[in-house]
Amino acid sequence: MSRIFISYAHEDFDWAHRIYTDLFAHGISCWLDKMDLLPGQNWNAEIQKAIRNSKYFIALISSNSVDKRGYVQKELRLAMEEMEKMPYGGIYLIPVRIDGAGPRDQRLESIQYCDLFPDYDVGLRKILEVVAPEHYFLLQEKFPLGGVSPSTVTYSSAPTHAPSEELRQYLDISIGLEQLLKTVPDLFRRSKIEMWTVCIADIDNLTQINKLCGALVGDRVIWKVAHYLKSRLSPTIPKGRCGHDTFFFVFQHLSHRASEAACYDFHRRVYGFKWAKLSSKLRQVSLSIGYAPRKNFEPFSDTVIRAANAMNFTKMEKNYVSMAAPYLLEGASRVLRNYFS
Repeated sequence: MSRIFISYAHEDFDWAHRIYTDLFAHGISCWLDKMDLLPGQNWNAEIQKAIRNSKYFIALISSNSVDKRGYVQKELRLAMEEMEKMPYGGIYLIPVRIDGAGPRDQRLESIQYCDLFPDYDVGLRKILEVVAPEHYFLLQEKFPLGGVSPSTVTYSSAPTHAPSEELRQYLDISIGLEQLLKTVPDLFRRSKIEMWTVCIADIDNLTQINKLCGALVGDRVIWKVAHYLKSRLSPTIPKGRCGHDTFFFVFQHLSHRASEAACYDFHRRVYGFKWAKLSSKLRQVSLSIGYAPRKNFEPFSDTVIRAANAMNFTKMEKNYVSMAAPYLLEGASRVLRNYFS
């Protein structure tokens, strides 16, 4: 089932597309005609089916839509029919205003609307509070309103597909840490794999990106790095997210030189992306990567710690990629979770 159907006047497509991509950045599935209709489909039938199958219906209200004759009014009537089927007090139709115009349909007068002006970020969070309260409370905790708002950002383009279920596993920190701390070392032990290289990659200046461009852009940066992790590295390579802005990948039976080359290639892929597509204020994103080949039959956990220390050294020295020292620093903690937050 599509989570949200977005209805709009065609003059307001930029607003509809912005909502579509921002909700997708939070893993929320939406349906938008220009993004989801395929060539050859019966668009009238597909739109009606999407409305019937949606959990929520967002009606963009503007001076363009309220007096417009055409299909946008038919979509609203279909949504009204679906709303009549809802239990009393349930939320289905969400009127969202993008300017000062109000809805003409008297049936909408009793439904509380949401404004995306003058502060887009405030309005978006109100929508999230309804359609995905878990994301709303996470944003409230990590990025309380009052700082830099994503409404000040100019979006020239943005990712247009929601994270797949497969990609989401690379975004889930708990899954990543479980792999790094237990699953991978257990697998290597059972398979008698004795040669490995652990790589730890950290997104540079993500805090500054959140402050400059807003938390939604910061989320997209994390999403894009996870996408590269999934698409550029073989499915057989253990990989995932092990901290808010930190990822790992583990090579098996790969030489030092080949491991270094793979790290540089991953860095180049991320660095070379046209990040201004996400925000006009976002010029570049880079990674600090530390990698550690196994030394002297050390346990897997020691290799991870050396890789994490190499990543921190890389960030401090403003390098791109650094190989770990062949030994653990004296007094270094051996509690792996202390290295990831």
